[in-house]
Amino acid sequence: MSRPPASLRCTSRRGSEAWIDRDVVISGPAGQYPDVTAEDYLYQRVNANFAKEK
Repeated sequence: MSRPPASLRCTSRRGSEAWIDRDVVISGPAGQYPDVTAEDYLYQRVNANFAKEK
């Protein structure tokens, strides 16, 4: 994860937010799984967890 620019950082103690570099490529161990960008991985996980069942 990367930090937001100083001008966008929250100064309050309770204002936390994850900043993710969407272009990072995630690779599985020993090439066992296909490479995927962080953005695609997040979309896959959100869809897997919140998709409506048919």
